[in-house]
Amino acid sequence: MATDNTRAVSPAIGVVLLLAITVTLAATVAGAFLLGIDRPAEPDLTATLETDDTPEATFTFDRTRRTLTVTHAGGDTLAAERVQIRGDVRDGPVRWGTGEITEGDATAVTVTGTDVWVTVGGETVSEWSG
Repeated sequence: MATDNTRAVSPAIGVVLLLAITVTLAATVAGAFLLGIDRPAEPDLTATLETDDTPEATFTFDRTRRTLTVTHAGGDTLAAERVQIRGDVRDGPVRWGTGEITEGDATAVTVTGTDVWVTVGGETVSEWSG
């Protein structure tokens, strides 16, 4: 027969086990938050950055028969070695020359059609259709 000393052992063990399970579960959840398991990965900022190295420049075009005069009408100073006149141009694409191109500088090319564009480093900065 059970004595009064042994009857309370079973409920006490149950309470201790429930308390241990609760503490273990709380520690697991807290550890997950502290270790960042629920945080999304931060985006790679270098992959989203873009640089625009295309200079800002405007050009005017004046055609006399087969000759098209291209004039730098404003904007950035350009390295002539990077500037090409492309499209319907005889012996094209034609490089502007050497040195720097500033506002007012001009060059003439012989055209073979009606579509010409000016590129700087491969990027089109101005177009003419005539």
